[in-house]
Amino acid sequence: MRTCFIGRSKRMLYTELLQLWDESVQAVDAKNWQGALNKLEQISEPTSRTLFNAASAHLALGQLALAMKALDLTIAKDERLAIGFFQRAAVMMQID
Repeated sequence: MRTCFIGRSKRMLYTELLQLWDESVQAVDAKNWQGALNKLEQISEPTSRTLFNAASAHLALGQLALAMKALDLTIAKDERLAIGFFQRAAVMMQID
């Protein structure tokens, strides 16, 4: 499994981004967490919300270390996304 979006460089069309986002949302609705991650990881330039959704999917799969990495990237992208800090603290408590 890849590690949360690191090392991406390919630019994607906005329509492609929307398609992947929509497919990831459909996967989440179906509780197909791995399918959601597969779609989100195809996004070449993830936003903080994309990274947060990936972290949430990792949490649902019980992948705490990968969730923590995704939350670290979330906060690095948007230092004002308070839910990212809150969720990261919750994951830290689960890990420790």
